[in-house]
Amino acid sequence: MLAITAFAIHSWTIFNMLVDVPAWILQMNLGELTGAISYSLVYALAETFLVMAGLLAIGFLIPARVRKDNFLLWATLFFLWACGLALAVFQDPTLTFRKQWLARVFVFTYFPLAGGLSLWPALKRGLAWLAERLSLLGWLYLGLDAAGLLIVIIRNL
Repeated sequence: MLAITAFAIHSWTIFNMLVDVPAWILQMNLGELTGAISYSLVYALAETFLVMAGLLAIGFLIPARVRKDNFLLWATLFFLWACGLALAVFQDPTLTFRKQWLARVFVFTYFPLAGGLSLWPALKRGLAWLAERLSLLGWLYLGLDAAGLLIVIIRNL
């Protein structure tokens, strides 16, 4: 689950970094550029651990009889939903000010969808397959985070 969380957060971070890198290249030398990217990766690492802690807390709050073997399904659907929301907010930043509307959309779409889809074994297998494939990139991102953390530590000594 950590690797899937890392994949979602780091994909978003790298997407946003790639928007800014052309301007950074014109303004920074290689050392400053490496530092800026390293700080972004370290921030994404911290965000990954916070989101993972939140998912684990939600996993503890959901009764065992409800989640059974469906925690991976619920968490994967949550990330797919969150990625869609992030793209929607990226397209229309005013959505961040409509928190009640976003909460209603989440409650009325995510929970029925996750509950209904947990009844389909083929979908559970498909999401498990997707999670397994994405975990490879997630671990790669975590390796980049380790390098970024090392660079940040060296820069601040």
